[in-house]
Amino acid sequence: MVLHKILFLFLTLSLIVSCNGKNNLDDGISLQVADKNSHITDTLKGKPVPESFETKPVLSGTDTTNFSELRKHLIQLDDFYMENRHLRDSILPDFWKLCPIYYDLLRNDREKRKEQFLNIFKDLPENNGVNYAFLESIITSNDSTLLSYQKPLGAIFHGITNSTAIFEEKLYRGNQAEKSFFEEIKDHEDTIVEQDQIVESTTQFPIKERQDSVYVYTKMNRYKTSVNTFNYHSSSCGSYYFYDIGEIEKPDSELILISSPFPIELDYFWNEELDKVMMDRFQEVCADCPSSDRFQKTFARLKGYNNFYFTYTREPRKETDDTYVPQRSLIYFDGELFYTVWSMNIDTFGCSCL
Repeated sequence: MVLHKILFLFLTLSLIVSCNGKNNLDDGISLQVADKNSHITDTLKGKPVPESFETKPVLSGTDTTNFSELRKHLIQLDDFYMENRHLRDSILPDFWKLCPIYYDLLRNDREKRKEQFLNIFKDLPENNGVNYAFLESIITSNDSTLLSYQKPLGAIFHGITNSTAIFEEKLYRGNQAEKSFFEEIKDHEDTIVEQDQIVESTTQFPIKERQDSVYVYTKMNRYKTSVNTFNYHSSSCGSYYFYDIGEIEKPDSELILISSPFPIELDYFWNEELDKVMMDRFQEVCADCPSSDRFQKTFARLKGYNNFYFTYTREPRKETDDTYVPQRSLIYFDGELFYTVWSMNIDTFGCSCL
């Protein structure tokens, strides 16, 4: 991992543009970059081998107002750069000029798609079903007092800790509740702080006596379990909160992917078409940090609502979440409109240290 970070840092510094730090627009298009060492690496990861350009791609002035054309050009320019790094002095100024324009257009595109999505949601028939209540809560609720496992959706990642847990990144803008809870318990007599290194520690606090519970979901089933321990992991390159959950009687092959206080009903299946759409849509554009957006895989659909899909991250020929930025998302896709309703990820790369 250290070697990967050094290599990635070298590449990133040569491509750095006007964005600062980690871009998290929660969008259908990634602002972050993945490892691109060679044609072989890209092919193995499922990305098409870049086109060959004899000369630098050129964009007309009028196309800088066209989001799709500008995005296509920047992808081509990035591919050209990867094949012609000796021309970096003539290529990088194009990124410095065009990426700020791209970000503005991206935000506008995001707002347009959000408006389209909200209009679609308004037209959904209201009912007393749990799935509609879940959708209404995740789309309209802004309750900042809810802890991560109390929110409509929670993300459960694997390989980050030794336990099965619901995660919340410290820097995530919606985790004010975790910050307040941590202040309440940090001096409590039941609080334990494990400090293996000066710059890295984990704070643990038992909450099982609250008798809080959640429903958790694999790619095949739903289970109910308890929420046992509140944890705060702090390090110089990334901090996050996580909640250990109780043991569940299930096959070891069934990995738990998401949680919810709602007993939502899912149709479990793989949508290969949508996976291909995400692989293409989440290509790297004007990036300064790694992302795993394009390695999202569908595993379920909200029953009764054919266009709402749940995803997890898995790179080709790797285990689930064995990637720089493990992620869970709820995606709306009707064949035309693509919109990220909800998304949660953990930066295991340590972008804040770049």
